[in-house]
Amino acid sequence: MRSRDPKPVLGAYRDAYMAAMGTEPTIIEGRGGWYTVDLPGGAGVGRRRLHQLEALTEQLHEGEVQGVQPWHHR
Repeated sequence: MRSRDPKPVLGAYRDAYMAAMGTEPTIIEGRGGWYTVDLPGGAGVGRRRLHQLEALTEQLHEGEVQGVQPWHHR
């Protein structure tokens, strides 16, 4: 089984999080394909796998994460 390159997934999550929240998330690579990340919508910090981060990225793009308001420069 081939392992996936996490860089594109993590980069997309970082970009979507920054656009929605206005700050860069903390992403820490753990063991066994787990990543500790800042979660959107004030949900704190959580451990997620790449496929879960892809789903969160889509939700951020679609504005579906509860409590996330688009961030704008003033």
